[in-house]
Amino acid sequence: MVVMGQEPMVSQAVLSGIVVTELRAQEGMVQVYLPADMMAGDTITGTVVAEAKGTGEERTRNESVLNGYVIDVAGVQAVRSDDTSSCWIRVSQLPTGGSPRIVLRSGEREYSAPLAIESDPDTVRPPFVIPEVSATGRPLTITGPFDGDASTTSVSVGGKSAPVICETPRGTVVQPDASFIGKKSVTVNEAGSTAEGTVFLPRLTLSATKTTLLRGETATLTVRVDGLEGAPSSLYPIPVEVVNHTPQVVNLAPRTNFAIESADVRGGVFTRTFQLTAVGSGSYNIAGLLYAVSLHNAKLAMSRREFNDWLRAIKLSFAERIKKLEAELAAKGGRDPGLEANIQRKRRSLNLLNDIGGAADAGQQARAIPLVDKVLADESFFSMAAELTTMAAEMLGYTDLPLPGIGTLLKGLKAIVKGTPRAVEALSEAQRLYDQIAALQSAQAKADKAKEVQAALQKVREAVG
Repeated sequence: MVVMGQEPMVSQAVLSGIVVTELRAQEGMVQVYLPADMMAGDTITGTVVAEAKGTGEERTRNESVLNGYVIDVAGVQAVRSDDTSSCWIRVSQLPTGGSPRIVLRSGEREYSAPLAIESDPDTVRPPFVIPEVSATGRPLTITGPFDGDASTTSVSVGGKSAPVICETPRGTVVQPDASFIGKKSVTVNEAGSTAEGTVFLPRLTLSATKTTLLRGETATLTVRVDGLEGAPSSLYPIPVEVVNHTPQVVNLAPRTNFAIESADVRGGVFTRTFQLTAVGSGSYNIAGLLYAVSLHNAKLAMSRREFNDWLRAIKLSFAERIKKLEAELAAKGGRDPGLEANIQRKRRSLNLLNDIGGAADAGQQARAIPLVDKVLADESFFSMAAELTTMAAEMLGYTDLPLPGIGTLLKGLKAIVKGTPRAVEALSEAQRLYDQIAALQSAQAKADKAKEVQAALQKVREAVG
């Protein structure tokens, strides 16, 4: 938070694809919502919300002050669509260069916060993409050939209009009805162009048998996710994180991560319980976070520059690994079938990554992501799964197996070993052993079983060469 004197204060955060700039003044609060993927030259739409303090005449006076704030985005004064406490703001063309800031100005008072604006804009707008899943109550980001002007955009979710929060030429962010849970239809109309789809809106809730504990007392925490009935397999795994904000009161790990798999869902509902033991006395605060995106889709949130930097780093990593393996092979006199096969596989992977190149625009990025994922899956699933099972064994006593990700990796291996009977048999054994871990009570028994899973994965690796 950036504090500008005693009053007011300016703070900023990026949430669900939105840059939220908040000004807290003695008259109340002004919040400005802008797109997180702004680029030079863009026409953009954002939203400004003013919430005045007080009642009656005092509130009226405060509203007048808050609504009088002028909003400047990267040196361009935003134009409000109306003078109400909640309205659109538009900037017709974002500038290039400099150190862009958002400025809120009222008379002689001026307050600002930094902004991130991409200086090398995309020239090609992506096709319409409606997300498969988004957490209930969370803003929904739809990519597509928009114009940045929200007045030409209408979106309905579940048959009800979803207000536009902000927009760029590459996407719009809307707010579905917060009461919606489960599968909902989505209809987009952008200046006459239309798209239709569906989105699943799961809801995460937490409940506990006791919310205040004395030292040594126990309670059961239940994590429940509704709204997954009929969800396709492509939605899974759905990452969940439980955050303990009061470790001085209860002993749940500071951050507990796991992933919802389709097999864990019954009647559209997922539940998982945690046993809490009080290490102190008092009330406790535990939050549940439902990321509600397929793990693959995390890269869709990258800017084009971030994606290209990430891809470049992967290529360098492969090149360095090949050099080390070649040196190891040379030290062995140049004859080691296992090392030679590994080097050849990594060279093929690097060649494929070089063929993908980089992303010159959002459309190329969307097409490149699954190709990169396939290369990484072919190359890395075996070692990643083995490393995770090893880590799980080492961490026993701190967190329970199964750790998030192992089940996902085992599932992903199916696509790689298909058509190799010996590998399929070894993978089936690994899955069978993995499924047994959750039922074991002893930490030592879990560790032993994890080692069996690891050995089975090594057989899979050997079977596919």
